[in-house]
Amino acid sequence: MCSSDLSSKGVSTTQWTAQLGSEGNDNIAVTQSDNRGNTYVYGITTGTIEPGRPADSDNNLFLAKYGPSGDLLWVRQFGTSLEEEPSAQIVTRPNGDVYVSGYTKGDLTATPNAGSDDVFLAKFTSSGTIAWIKQFGGSASDQGFGLAAAPNGDLYIAIETNGTIPSESPLLPNSNAGSWDSALARLDKNGNLIWVRQFGGASYDYAWDVAISKTSEIYVIGTAGGDIGTTSGLGGDDGFVTKYD
Repeated sequence: MCSSDLSSKGVSTTQWTAQLGSEGNDNIAVTQSDNRGNTYVYGITTGTIEPGRPADSDNNLFLAKYGPSGDLLWVRQFGTSLEEEPSAQIVTRPNGDVYVSGYTKGDLTATPNAGSDDVFLAKFTSSGTIAWIKQFGGSASDQGFGLAAAPNGDLYIAIETNGTIPSESPLLPNSNAGSWDSALARLDKNGNLIWVRQFGGASYDYAWDVAISKTSEIYVIGTAGGDIGTTSGLGGDDGFVTKYD
């Protein structure tokens, strides 16, 4: 019985398998499909995964795009001479644009690193061109993990920080509540930072992911080591969810 016969009977079969790698170690952090049947994979490499481009450090980032039939359309490698780490999400847009985030210890942009780890957001066109990279953070370690897009195109990044991330408004200053805090950053579709809201308790709080509703309400989830918000800690690590308008 051929695979098409199995598929017609509702049996799941392998459509294609693609292997991607370099002379070093290559790890995929996340994959995402778009509305045209393309598949994107985002990860880190210790080698040269983009042909003709030497690695900058022990950990470079890469984004690869596969067509509906599993053919590799392009792979792009980027990073600094220091370490980068990928976020756990890829955002695809109807026009083919792709957004990824993460954090870097170096200078991914002309803006110097603010200190230790900085959060970044990168935009790629459908052809694999890096349209821009935006980098931001405070003087301590700021690490971006979750990434989501709102209906209007704005991007939201879930962040954890062991310092204080500068606020856009003196009326809404950020401050560190103790140890690691969680934060939520909002950027427009061009990568301009609109605001950052930092929150947490006296213990460590790690923001892992962010989701946007159809009415643009924002939800952040993560891990709390103590009391956060209006709920007392239940012992050990707790989960938390925070809602923003």
